Amino acid sequence: WIQPGTYVGALDVVASTELLGLGPREDVVLDAANAAPVISSVAPSLRLESLTLTGGRGEGGALSSLGASAELQDVSVRFNACGGSDQVAGVFAAGDLEIRASEFVGNTCAAVSSGGAVAVDGGALLVAGSWFEDNAAVHGAAIDAEAAVGAVNISRSVFLNNVVGPRPVGGPAVVGGVVRVQGGAFVSNNHFAGNGGDADAGGLLVTEPSAATLIAQNVFVDNVGALGGGLHVVLGAVPRGTIQGNIAAGNDGAGIWLEGVAPPVQCRFNDVWGNAVDWAGSAVLAPPADNLSVDPSFVAWSLDGDPSNDDFHLAVGSPLVDAGNPAAPWNDPDGSVNDPGLFGGPLGAWSGP
Repeated sequence: WIQPGTYVGALDVVASTELLGLGPREDVVLDAANAAPVISSVAPSLRLESLTLTGGRGEGGALSSLGASAELQDVSVRFNACGGSDQVAGVFAAGDLEIRASEFVGNTCAAVSSGGAVAVDGGALLVAGSWFEDNAAVHGAAIDAEAAVGAVNISRSVFLNNVVGPRPVGGPAVVGGVVRVQGGAFVSNNHFAGNGGDADAGGLLVTEPSAATLIAQNVFVDNVGALGGGLHVVLGAVPRGTIQGNIAAGNDGAGIWLEGVAPPVQCRFNDVWGNAVDWAGSAVLAPPADNLSVDPSFVAWSLDGDPSNDDFHLAVGSPLVDAGNPAAPWNDPDGSVNDPGLFGGPLGAWSGP
């Protein structure tokens, strides 16, 4: 257990360890003073709870986890940076990584960096109930799971004002995505607002989705991308996966961009409205018939970048009420027919931004 206070210096962990703060996370601060990663771990397992990690610098400025697994519960990762050609300012994991009820604010990388706040390379990733704001990197400013091995599960989280780009010289064909995932992924009931920058993809970038990929019940508003402002999907040689029940509204760039071989990717019950371009990309011949293009009629939505005065529940009389997938497994928490967006579907019982 760690008593409240600010502890300056870097910590090396070699054995399986739990580091648990006593009190609110803002009262137990580990600060590396911009000299090294806050925590460097080769431990088989590491669990952090009720801590703030700040002032880190390096590959995984807040946490560099080279062991089999790491878990963060109620952790604040704030104002960490890459060092030199390092890639990840916040948390880097070579094994499995679980993040719950945590926040990532102001973690920044430059040059050809990937993963301003979180990156996994070799393990599975779970992110639930967490907040990502003002992080920056060329790719995956909030989360980069392009090289994840195993399941990627991102749910009930908020991505606000994260910055991607600019395109590096000789960089990949598609640059950006404040969240970038590759292959099989479950991305559901998340809020993406005000993200983007000088890059192709602004909000969520998914490459080579597998048959298991499900992108569902997310809301993309006010994001910026040269191509896909809200959701940008690059299909593989055999297009697969399901895109369902999302709302993409008011994005600069396409609301939903599908690139590559023409579908049979399942793209259903989405509302794509009021974007610079609603549907675009080489894979889009026409939006599938059971998608919508209507004002979602949120309870409250402004363009001031402050989610505290927004309410992304659907207003009474919204054309999206009960307009989602009518199959019973997709019912809303109250048992009614699915509503597209943050508060619909089996994971819809959460407070949101």
